[in-house]
Amino acid sequence: DMPLEQQVALLRVLQEKTVTRIGSDKMISVNVRIICASNKNLLQEVERGAFRQDLYYRLNVISISIPPLRNRGRDVVLLFEYFLEKMGRDRKCKFQVKPEVVQYLQQYAWPGNVREL
Repeated sequence: DMPLEQQVALLRVLQEKTVTRIGSDKMISVNVRIICASNKNLLQEVERGAFRQDLYYRLNVISISIPPLRNRGRDVVLLFEYFLEKMGRDRKCKFQVKPEVVQYLQQYAWPGNVREL
């Protein structure tokens, strides 16, 4: 949901490898790598005119598609166990979970993906 004006600014930074601080006119060289994530199909956004095509191709060097959590039942269990263990360490206790809870977690749709978990 980046406005087109910000897309232009980001593209300029990536092409020219310089930035200018707000309130300054001095150019500063930068050497950066960008990792981006989106829950939208950016190619469709390009076709709609909501995302700049030149920025899309500048950013889309390596694309990784991760299916939603609802399609990865085994990952739900692994992530749940990880978070539960971490919470147990933080609280200095050990949690026990009934099998039906794990089954429910695997069947739930997880619209918020890992954040919701």
